[in-house]
Amino acid sequence: MRRRLVQPASETPRVNVTPMIDVVMVLIIFFLIVGRLAAEKRAPVDLPSADFGADGALATPMVVNVLAPDGRVDIGGRAFVVGEVTLLAEDRVADEPDLVVQLRADRSLAFDAVRPVLDALRAGGVESIQLAAREGGRP
Repeated sequence: MRRRLVQPASETPRVNVTPMIDVVMVLIIFFLIVGRLAAEKRAPVDLPSADFGADGALATPMVVNVLAPDGRVDIGGRAFVVGEVTLLAEDRVADEPDLVVQLRADRSLAFDAVRPVLDALRAGGVESIQLAAREGGRP
């Protein structure tokens, strides 16, 4: 005579979700770190606003931030003066002939502070300069 093994009714099969929770936590940490690195790429600049314009998401531009009227410029998290921008632009154009530069300047700056940076980029051989602005027109 054979005996049958019968599971007690209180022990129902369960799915172990611990590995799934571990994977989700790793993904959350990964995206938090990547988001922080992406945020550090750009200097805090209060951009002017515009009613119309092109979306700058087509190519990966070189981002140039004009920080102060005295000519301080931030490129890739490093500070430069206007005279160094021409040399940097020449090097980048030599490596990437179709280089697109996105120029970001604080809205409180006069155009006289931005003009030398534009001239330095043109002297460096940059043919495509995008001026960044917030969407939405006048605040």
